[in-house]
Amino acid sequence: MTCWIWRTGWPARPYPAPAEGGVPAPPGTEAQSRRAISTAYYALFRLPIDASTTRCVAVAALRPLVARNFEHRHMLAVCKRYAGLSVDPAGQPVPAEVERLADSFVQVQNARMKADYNIKDPVIAVEALAAVQVARDAFTDLAAVASDPAADVFLTELLIGGIKDR
Repeated sequence: MTCWIWRTGWPARPYPAPAEGGVPAPPGTEAQSRRAISTAYYALFRLPIDASTTRCVAVAALRPLVARNFEHRHMLAVCKRYAGLSVDPAGQPVPAEVERLADSFVQVQNARMKADYNIKDPVIAVEALAAVQVARDAFTDLAAVASDPAADVFLTELLIGGIKDR
């Protein structure tokens, strides 16, 4: 069976190929810019989920099942708190990389909401490239705190949807 997209004459690769050095070429159309932002968000959405389930769920067979329980709105609420937090609920300093990761999640999710749901406002290539770069930097930030126990509190809060202040 042939995919409908190939029968319509669309190119096999609808997005520009990455430029030399692995830096993506700017999206050519508004639709491509919107898709690039959405893709950057979902890569960033999966990043802390994978880190959290790997670090916080001891039984490897349960990790994919636990990963399905993460919710965008709860992750957003946790990230909004951590974007300006200096001390976590365990009383330890929040690493700058965790603050940046949380802020990146908020920024890219806001960009995705605009790209996916706000069709009256245009989305330009510069916005897409910025969202992709913010997501890339978040991957670097999480890698920098990969072995830092201080990141565990943030990842645990993402896992459980935030620690309640009671």
